[in-house]
Amino acid sequence: MSEERVQLDVLPEENGMRLDRFLASRHPERSRSGLARLIKEGRVLVDGSTSRPSEPVVSGSRIDLTLPERVETRVSAEDIPIHVVHEDEDLLVIEKAAGMVVHPGAGVTHGTLVSALLHHDPQLAGVGGQARAGLVHRLDRGTSGLMVIARNEVAHRKLSTQFREREIEKVY
Repeated sequence: MSEERVQLDVLPEENGMRLDRFLASRHPERSRSGLARLIKEGRVLVDGSTSRPSEPVVSGSRIDLTLPERVETRVSAEDIPIHVVHEDEDLLVIEKAAGMVVHPGAGVTHGTLVSALLHHDPQLAGVGGQARAGLVHRLDRGTSGLMVIARNEVAHRKLSTQFREREIEKVY
């Protein structure tokens, strides 16, 4: 298994961010919980020392990150009913049911929202990266609610930025 070593410098505008959030902003293709796990495993050093996921980063610090090779999950389209609330050329808004897993992982490979989305619109394959199907945010398995899905790369980039910078308000 091949590992990737990455060095990151904390910029002034990133000062005070939690370490796990800082890493997630720099590596949006990885989940924050997965990055927190890497921090806890000692695969993340802040100025040469281990840290905690909640530790704030300081401008000018050097972050050394050792990323294990990612194993991409192949996702198949599945005929799973989804409730579409809105659909246009750039986005899709769906109502996710409680109990549905958003994307494959942690032993779940079938019956996910991603599989349902790929059946609904095969053009979503690859939008936002492998196995993302346009996802720009997620809801926990037990949570129901509206989800916004990007239908193209431009929309994915813009929506991801808006969620990351908290320009989109989520109400629970």
